[in-house]
Amino acid sequence: MTKAVGEAEKRFFLSENSYTVSFDLLDIEVPGEIIINEPQRQFKEFAPGSTIQLRGDSNLQDNFYVASAIDTLLSYRYFPANNLWLCSATTQSPNGVQLCKMSGDPVACPAGFNGDILCYSIK
Repeated sequence: MTKAVGEAEKRFFLSENSYTVSFDLLDIEVPGEIIINEPQRQFKEFAPGSTIQLRGDSNLQDNFYVASAIDTLLSYRYFPANNLWLCSATTQSPNGVQLCKMSGDPVACPAGFNGDILCYSIK
């Protein structure tokens, strides 16, 4: 689902020159109930404890990403501006870190991630 939403965001960017944090503005149907709706982020819960998230800076061009989160275990994040896929987990979640390690190699987390999050490339 993260990839499909990321591709929809790319199409939106091509026509609007910015990303959107509104699922309603995308050209695909994203299942779930909106549980967070704020100016720079919107979350939908698509299964108990699992969300799909649209998040970005105020101009919706820099540091924008789509994320799928499984509880507090880990997140799969897609940054459409540079076609970057990451698995991230907090150091407080050893199981999440282990799952992310299976995804790929450790990489520096993008700006704005707090200090206890580890990032791994997704191959």
